[in-house]
Amino acid sequence: MSSLWKNPRVLLMLAVVLFFALVLLFKGPVFGVDFGGGTLFQIHLAEKVSDSATKEQIRSIIQQRLDFAGMKDSTVQFVGAEFVFAQLAETDPQQVERLESVLLKQGKFEAILDGNLIFSGNDFIDISKDPARGYGVKGSAGVYTWTMPFTLTEKAARRFTEMAFHRCQTSGFDSATGKVQYECDNTYFFLDRPSDSVLLIPKDIFTQDSELLSAGSRKYNIPAGLKIEEILLNSSVQYLVVDENGFAPEQVSELQSLAGSKRFAIVHPEFPAELRKELEGFGFTVDERTAPQALPWVWFSSGLKESIRLSESVANLDPFVPSLDSPNLQVYSSLVITGSAPSSSEAQDELKSLSILLESGSLPVAVDNVSKVTVTASLGKSFLYTVVLIGLIAAFAVAFVLFLRYRIALLVLPMMFTVFAEAAITLGIASLLSWPLDLAAIAGVVAAVGYGVNDQIIITDELKKHKGEVLESTSLVNRAKRSFFIILAAASTVIAVMLPLLLIGPGAGMARLVGFAFTTVVGVLGGVLITRPAFQEMAKVIVPKAQ
Repeated sequence: MSSLWKNPRVLLMLAVVLFFALVLLFKGPVFGVDFGGGTLFQIHLAEKVSDSATKEQIRSIIQQRLDFAGMKDSTVQFVGAEFVFAQLAETDPQQVERLESVLLKQGKFEAILDGNLIFSGNDFIDISKDPARGYGVKGSAGVYTWTMPFTLTEKAARRFTEMAFHRCQTSGFDSATGKVQYECDNTYFFLDRPSDSVLLIPKDIFTQDSELLSAGSRKYNIPAGLKIEEILLNSSVQYLVVDENGFAPEQVSELQSLAGSKRFAIVHPEFPAELRKELEGFGFTVDERTAPQALPWVWFSSGLKESIRLSESVANLDPFVPSLDSPNLQVYSSLVITGSAPSSSEAQDELKSLSILLESGSLPVAVDNVSKVTVTASLGKSFLYTVVLIGLIAAFAVAFVLFLRYRIALLVLPMMFTVFAEAAITLGIASLLSWPLDLAAIAGVVAAVGYGVNDQIIITDELKKHKGEVLESTSLVNRAKRSFFIILAAASTVIAVMLPLLLIGPGAGMARLVGFAFTTVVGVLGGVLITRPAFQEMAKVIVPKAQ
């Protein structure tokens, strides 16, 4: 028995187990939402991302959004080519819902004038949160206005000034002040214009929205006199107005041609079911959008956040500047975005959400959907306690069954030590890689440990064979080799089965099972490379003496 303490395989296992025990002691396991509590967001991107630089950019932007929202303890990781997991400790339903709306947006901000881009969110160099510059929420009596000042880059400010130059028409003359009066063009601020979509507008909704836009809305900060055609022109979104008779022949032809370049068909909640089926038949994914009450559906569905009329001063008409080459030309870099909401809390949420999106930047690809799982901290601790208790009961049950089978207490002890060693190695590797342990991951640890016990039984049974059962020339070493060949073949099969789940599981909609595949593969590899050879050496010493 003393020779075992000098055996390199046994010493290697002891050293590895000690190392990972220290890792678990000082670093500790990273618990997922199932055990640590909190919320797990599964963000499904609209496109697959294979480039590592783009993946890191997406991960960094999502991390920044959560950081700006005050979620400093959040973790974000890419899984596969189209899934991003964001885990945070927040469980408050309202806060989780607000975060979900922030994560769901691509965050592509664009300011449009006469159908042309004048600046985007990438042109912002500063978003001021100084109340002295107007940042914040003001209002009462059901109308609350929020204001967000920002500063453009020098290049973007120059482009804005050039495009806004003299974009006003004379509308009259004020004899009291002696000044010419102007009617200036509107600028349109969009967030996530649905450029990959076609907008299907029921005719009655088109008429209703036209009236709402013409009247304006103080509640939603919509200026009076807007034309629905101007909004659709500046949104650059393909649209069709559909009457109660369904698609006209020319609309069918247009939709069939658009299906190759547009992915989504955005429809009103009242859009007929039979027409939705036609759209799906053309190849569109139907996206139903519901606008808040009294807000024009086209305004909401086109991604329009605000429409601001240029002022005479911004257009360099007051004071009058004759040309862009004039030394008196005023270049405006400090501007504001405003919006309204029916309550102070809603206005605060809108302001904070837009600030987060603009500060973090836009994602290089759109977000298809976001799903979430929320577990309270107390429930997570209860899950963890239950899992640990069941694990200990299972370990003692395995030890009892092994003792009944072999009646050799000295053999059962190294078997059980190997079981705990494999669990420690698997959990230690997961801790080093900061892999979050959820229910699926723990199930993988159990599966790997169970597989390890099966291998130990194979090794033990092979070594216990009497000479009459095998060729007399078969040595103890050859028996051990034969058992290890069986173990390697079985391990290869397990890994081959798990690798597809590990590599393509997220893309196949099985992202929650990746943890199971990861811990199973790690546990099997740790067993085959470290614990199984060590147990074999111990069994070669213990089994012959016990017979």
